[in-house]
Amino acid sequence: MATTNFVIGTVIQPDWLNDVNLKTYWTAAQWLTFLQLPATVLTPGATVNTDATLNTNFRLIAGQNFTLANPTGLSNSQYVNYQIVQDATGSRIVTYGSKFKFPGGTAFALSTIAGSVDYISCYYDGVLDILLCVGQKGFA
Repeated sequence: MATTNFVIGTVIQPDWLNDVNLKTYWTAAQWLTFLQLPATVLTPGATVNTDATLNTNFRLIAGQNFTLANPTGLSNSQYVNYQIVQDATGSRIVTYGSKFKFPGGTAFALSTIAGSVDYISCYYDGVLDILLCVGQKGFA
């Protein structure tokens, strides 16, 4: 069996797929999901940016109210997961970029207790160019 080619940031195809005449191509984001890499730590600030080509799992310690900007580099059908932790002060509020959509049209509100952990999972629909998101709050 041939070795597997792996290149981050481009469309890739494992060599073995050619051996069985399959024409499935994986993006770097799909490989990252498959490899289950640890969460990428996001830089806190008034606007928090996510480069979806780096990972599918992201972690943020919220040190102020912030806007979670629309991720860049999304691939169709990609999942993007956020773990958001309130700092020692707590009560941080998030607003979302225009691509984030939540059930019923109501944006997910973070827990307010200092140190609380919330989780937001989003599926990217590249045809509609939106992130379909759900959230869970208050993990202890």
